[in-house]
Amino acid sequence: MLGTTKTVGVRLVTFDLLHTLIAPQAPVHVLYARAFEPLLGPLDHDRIKDSFQIALRAVQKERASYKGGNNAWWGEVIKRTALGAGGDPDKVENSLPKIVPSLLRKFSSSGGYVAFGDAISTCEGFEDRKLKIAILSNTDSRIRKDPSPLNNYQVIDALGIKRYVDWTGLSAEMKTEKPNAEMFTRAIARMSRFADQPLELSECLHIGDELENDYHGPKRVGMRALLLRRPGYDNNNSNGYLKPNHDANIFRLRGYI
Repeated sequence: MLGTTKTVGVRLVTFDLLHTLIAPQAPVHVLYARAFEPLLGPLDHDRIKDSFQIALRAVQKERASYKGGNNAWWGEVIKRTALGAGGDPDKVENSLPKIVPSLLRKFSSSGGYVAFGDAISTCEGFEDRKLKIAILSNTDSRIRKDPSPLNNYQVIDALGIKRYVDWTGLSAEMKTEKPNAEMFTRAIARMSRFADQPLELSECLHIGDELENDYHGPKRVGMRALLLRRPGYDNNNSNGYLKPNHDANIFRLRGYI
């Protein structure tokens, strides 16, 4: 872990979400393989895993901050992943209207994720200390908004996280993303509205798992930062997966504040 010097005077803690507070229930490539097989036949899991990484990085570069809309953005990732894994082009094209909604529903519900065992206890500890808490995530609104109007915070609410969070900033809605300075400065300005007095950058701590996005990014704007290294998976691998019973040590971070 980087940045483990004890800090004082923190008033705001911002968390990355995916692979920091929550993780997929199963490896992403496994969930994709399950969605592909009924319509495309069995595809090699390793090829899906590699193809997903290539597709994700390419679409992130071409369409930053979910340009073009969440569904179209992920639809392109899913299409490229299937083709890159060896899916028949005609079958892929014809099957996308079924595959894309199926995967979007999976990753729009609490059934697609699990909260790390120490996430709730850490948020409780920060709340007890009267700290403001926000989420800053490079993701789209599906993590927060269920397609049904009956439940607007399905994933983070169902996993027990929403009750501790004062505000959630998502790159798709903010039209910028980590590690851009704007992502952090706008969040702090927004959170200052909830504070007795404006927040100073030095009073704000960001915690996340990616070196550039969650450590160097906030440090460059003058925030404090802690890099969380979850044991058991590659923190810089978007296909990373951590089993629910492999709790990590985010709870220890309370001792640095």
